[in-house]
Amino acid sequence: MKFLNLLNTLVFLLVTVVVMSIFYEGITLQWYDFVPILIFTADIAFILATILNLIFNRKVKIVFWFNIFSIVLIGIAIIMKIVAISYPLGGLVFWNFYILFFYGIQVFAIVSRESDIRVDPKR
Repeated sequence: MKFLNLLNTLVFLLVTVVVMSIFYEGITLQWYDFVPILIFTADIAFILATILNLIFNRKVKIVFWFNIFSIVLIGIAIIMKIVAISYPLGGLVFWNFYILFFYGIQVFAIVSRESDIRVDPKR
């Protein structure tokens, strides 16, 4: 389980760097060679983390169903790539924001478990 927590944190950090890189490209209006490498690395880590979470982490049902949804999205993306269907220009940004949101929640849960942070709903 510690390996999955580490992998989930790694995916979150990688996608954070990817989103920052995409926005930096937009700000400078230049293409950088390292950004596709970051995107590929983050996507592979996301696919690996999703598959491993589906196999080993079935306790939390909402996370399990998000992982099922992620597998469906990955399947659609692979089919679109094979059939050569182009995706909208903002698709990559939305894809990375989905991963950032999903793994951000998981990393927050990991950190709150490890450090005994309690969120008081009555505040």
